[in-house]
Amino acid sequence: MGIQPKSAGSTANADASRNAMHSDDRNPPSQSLPIAERSGYEVEVSRGGAPGVQAADGASSGFREVLRAPKLPSFSESPPPLLSHELVVATEDDVKPDAPLTRPASHRHHLLLVLHGEGQYRDSSVSLPLTAGSGVVIPEGRDWTLSTDSACRCIAVAYLGPSDNASVAPLRDGAGRLRELLQWVLVERRSDFPGADRYRASLLELAVQEASRLASDDSGMLEKKLRAYVLDHISDSITLDDLARHVGMGRFHLCRKYRDLTGDTPMVTVRAIRMERAGELIRTTQLPLAKIAIQVGLRSEQHLSRLLKAHFGVGIRELRANSLP
Repeated sequence: MGIQPKSAGSTANADASRNAMHSDDRNPPSQSLPIAERSGYEVEVSRGGAPGVQAADGASSGFREVLRAPKLPSFSESPPPLLSHELVVATEDDVKPDAPLTRPASHRHHLLLVLHGEGQYRDSSVSLPLTAGSGVVIPEGRDWTLSTDSACRCIAVAYLGPSDNASVAPLRDGAGRLRELLQWVLVERRSDFPGADRYRASLLELAVQEASRLASDDSGMLEKKLRAYVLDHISDSITLDDLARHVGMGRFHLCRKYRDLTGDTPMVTVRAIRMERAGELIRTTQLPLAKIAIQVGLRSEQHLSRLLKAHFGVGIRELRANSLP
């Protein structure tokens, strides 16, 4: 029986198979690469496949593909703590003229935020007026007092840990983020569930960092500059154009930036400052209401009386009753 010559087709197939078996590593098979890459695994391709490794078509392959899992980061047995502050106590306090809020000097830092009303923060070297939405970061080692001439509600948080502030740092919570964080600290301070301590520490950490950001935010200079102008011209008629010229902004830009910072418009602040000054004069002097109205830039005592009632929630008689001795 004679040997049949190989057909041209079979010869070509054999040559192609030999070429594939002896090709160099620059052209490895890549059918598995897309799947491996999507899975996050590393692919190593080498020659000299292990016995039993087959190509996709069932033929023996001269290459070996090894899928290696991605390397995991190594951690020490005791990773550094992510949270560096510890809650000591958090309270919501109603401050009254005959019942100021006081704290003795200690190794605790304090975070104080006024929710409603007005108060005066004092320690041995600093005196700061506080209104709703304003507060102060108080470093350890200070005894301090928050007093008021009418009524004031605040949140006071004492905590341990590092502090970015070596001195008392005032702040303004214009967007209300700090208030919301501190209220969550209050709500969860006695919660008992798995991971509650870590959860409380996370809330406190966010509150401390937000307070630090607000205390170092230079945008608060806009409010200080505007308030200083109003106090210097409190007996005059003050318009939005006057304020815009003083701070060097256009009317629209001033209103937008001031609202973002404080949550109020500039003219609402003007009215609040007039009322603060009028309330102080009512409580500390015996001036008639008509003269007080002139001193705070209002056209009549009737107008002043309506604004005082709206601002303080009480009438002239009640304000006089809370007058200082």
